[in-house]
This record gives sequence, C-alpha cells and structure tokens, in this order.
Amino acid sequence: MPFAGAIVERMNKKQLMIWMDWIRGICVGLIASMLVIGSLNQWILLGLTLIISSAEAFRIPASTAFIPEILKEECYEQGLSFNCLQAPLVSQVFSAGEMMLSVISVAFMLGMIIGAVVYPTMKAKFGKKMIYRLGILSIAFYYFSFVIEAIWIHSVLGLYLCVCIVSFGVGSLVAAVNCLVNVEIMKEIDTAYLARVSALLSSAGFIGKWRGRLLHR
Repeated sequence: MPFAGAIVERMNKKQLMIWMDWIRGICVGLIASMLVIGSLNQWILLGLTLIISSAEAFRIPASTAFIPEILKEECYEQGLSFNCLQAPLVSQVFSAGEMMLSVISVAFMLGMIIGAVVYPTMKAKFGKKMIYRLGILSIAFYYFSFVIEAIWIHSVLGLYLCVCIVSFGVGSLVAAVNCLVNVEIMKEIDTAYLARVSALLSSAGFIGKWRGRLLHR
C-alpha cells in the first residue's frame, strides 16, 4: 500500500476505484461460485485473496484522495464520521497526504503481527494486568501523540518516522490485549457455550461500532 499510494496520486482516482471494485466483486463472486460447485481449493483461494488484497491496496488510498473532490474542507468531519477521522487528521494536523495514511496503516498492522507473536513473552515478563493497562493507555497516548508530533516535529522525514514508530508500538500493545482477551475467554468459558458467547461479543461490538458512528453524526 505505501507504494500503491504514490502510484494512485498520478491516476484517475474515480476510474481506479471503479475498476478495483469490479476486480474485488468478480473475485468474491468466483469464490462463492466455486465453493457452491465444490471446485474451490486452498491454492485458488490464496490466489484470489491475493488479488483482492492487492486491489484494496490501490482502492483505499484512491478513496481517501477522492474525498476532497466531493467534500468541502469544512465538511470533512461530518462526511467521514461513518468511518473515522483519520483522513482529516492526516490532512489538517499533519498537512500530509495518502502516503501518511499508508504509513499509519502499515506500521499499525505490522505492530499487531509482532505483538501477537511476542504476546507469550510479554505475559511472562509483565503479567496480564500490566498488558491490559498498557494496551488501554496506549490508545489514548496514540491520538494525543499525533498532536505533539505535528507541533514539535518540523522535519517531514522525522514526522513520518515518529508516526511509524508510535503506530507500530501501539499496534503491538493492542494485539497483545486482543490475545489476552481471547485467551481468557477460551480459558474461562465452557466449550459448550463458547460459540454463543463469541456471537454475543461480536454482536455487541458491532452494535457499539454503529452506535458510535451514529453519535458522531
């Protein structure tokens, strides 16, 4: 995605979004069709998933860069509160573009991967309570750090580097908290009730997410 973001800047974003949506739709349709007729295997699924993810790597930066073409600057907050305020944060606080969004997303994702891998070591060294506290506090620190970085760091390279490091670190802690919660659920809930508890938690999270979006509106 960091490389795709730079390529997207020189392309017709509207046409690119249309083509990427078509590609993703066709791939999903192929997966569903092959599953029904029984011809889907792991290699086909892997290849189609790679195509879908590659299309998303172009589609996401294009959709973000397309927003200023359909919204006035004073309407960013209202227009983007069905998803998040990351785009106006990047444009108004950092005065940056699609590349900064890509840096934040990729660094956070890599941090989550590493955090999940090193979770057992973190638990043995710090304990469950410390991981939970650090994970929760890191989220507040994450957004507060953006303002500090935008005010005090004037070098473009330094700004990208700091945002990358902070995003990676917070992603690691968030992944550790996720692992902690999932492991504790597995340990504490009887296996006979695990499916329904999982469904209940997922539904609660879905309702909470939409409630938050409606409140933002």
